[in-house]
Amino acid sequence: MAAADSASVSLATQDKEFNGKMMKYATGKSGDGEDVGLYYDPETKLLAGYELLDTETMLGDVNAQYILSDYKAVDGIKIPHHIKIRKGGEDYSEVQYASIAVNDAKAEAAFAIPADLAASATAAASAPDYFPMTLKKAANGVYQAVAFRHHSMVVEFPTYVVVVEAPYLETQSRALANAIAVQFPKKPIKYVAVTHFHYDHIGGVREMAALGATILVEKRHEPALRKLLDAAHTHPKDDLEAMRQAKKNVGTIETYDGKKVVKDGNQSVELYAFSGSPHVEPMVLAYVPSGRVLFQSDLWFPGTGGTGNPAAAQLLDSIKKLNLRVDIMVGGHGLIGPFAELTKAIAAMK
Repeated sequence: MAAADSASVSLATQDKEFNGKMMKYATGKSGDGEDVGLYYDPETKLLAGYELLDTETMLGDVNAQYILSDYKAVDGIKIPHHIKIRKGGEDYSEVQYASIAVNDAKAEAAFAIPADLAASATAAASAPDYFPMTLKKAANGVYQAVAFRHHSMVVEFPTYVVVVEAPYLETQSRALANAIAVQFPKKPIKYVAVTHFHYDHIGGVREMAALGATILVEKRHEPALRKLLDAAHTHPKDDLEAMRQAKKNVGTIETYDGKKVVKDGNQSVELYAFSGSPHVEPMVLAYVPSGRVLFQSDLWFPGTGGTGNPAAAQLLDSIKKLNLRVDIMVGGHGLIGPFAELTKAIAAMK
């Protein structure tokens, strides 16, 4: 609305194609000063859509178009009931509203916060970076960083910390970094290992790079991770973008081929890429020999008593081929569980 108001004096100055039809085009400013392109249908005189620069968590800065149609009157106001979004020239999402009501009391009740969650909601609303994060011990010097559903493994070394998986969100990675700073004072996060390139397991990698961590990436995952880390994030800036613009040092990608070992003193983390998983190609697992702890994401949910599946069976086969002696499983999903839980579930499949 702010953009339309600021552009009102120039609505008829340009003709420009939009969604396959010639429209009246004008430019305006949003309430926070962002440039917005506005397209008006010359026949209906209604806003056919608008375009602006969006910053996506994974894609970075992309040109986005919001296409508005199916206008219907609601309390005397014409409101679009169909919205299609295109980003980077490709379809992104589409919504069709069956009905729209203004200030519907039933809708307000549907969004009411349950009484037993009121305290948590207040804490979340008042904190700048609210995200639950708990470090649970799996073995000496090895912890699962438990969040909502996407977890990490933290391994303590004599002078630094290694994190396996920086999943999901910038906020989650900040919460993880804060928990590590409390648990391991004066030990920076030196390395962050990636298990695979699915967005829900690499969404926090940019934040870890902003903190100065080296991102350990199997060479076949490099294109996806390189694209993620190199992307501009300006609307709004994330921490990595801000650090780069300030010319400060940030973490970079370090690739390896098949296997990587991080070792210092009596502690080590071994990263193994293995092929043949039905989930993604390749997958990476992390093994800590000192505690016989193995971390993986998506293939098996430890500590949940789950049943076996083809991905879990292939994981077990890969562990055997690598000749790893595993006692404890830690999951990117799930909890901490004994290795016997996995073998029992796979045996039940046969």
